[in-house]
Amino acid sequence: MRMNPAVATILAISMLALAPGCAPQPHRVHVRPEVIGTLSKGGVPVAHADVLIGSSAEYQAPCKDQRKVATTGERGEFRIAPVEEEELFGSPLNPPATVQRLNNVCFQLPGEAVWFGAQLVTRQSQASSIKLACDPLLPKKESVISMPQICH
Repeated sequence: MRMNPAVATILAISMLALAPGCAPQPHRVHVRPEVIGTLSKGGVPVAHADVLIGSSAEYQAPCKDQRKVATTGERGEFRIAPVEEEELFGSPLNPPATVQRLNNVCFQLPGEAVWFGAQLVTRQSQASSIKLACDPLLPKKESVISMPQICH
């Protein structure tokens, strides 16, 4: 007995959609890692600086889309809370374990230009915690995007 081509096509598509890895499956992704650090200027703690985070991939504007997520304390310490989200996975060509997230940490004091702190690239499939020591007067470190960053 021959199967109708339309039914065969629908069956094939249904089987692919239900195969493991192809069907949407809710899972947690780590959008932003926990970041713990200090900000100092010439070794002196910088208090009350805005700690900003963004995800701009523009080489010359890594802090372009930043938003305030914390303020440095009296000893220059700061903590950026991690962020997780629920997502659906629907592509076997881009499984969650291979996806990386970009987060840029920046700082701003009232009346001063924004300092590019660091570019963080982390896997969205696993939680991570990053420690930073940031000082604009120390030698800069090259980031992944070849911008000088003040955090080490």
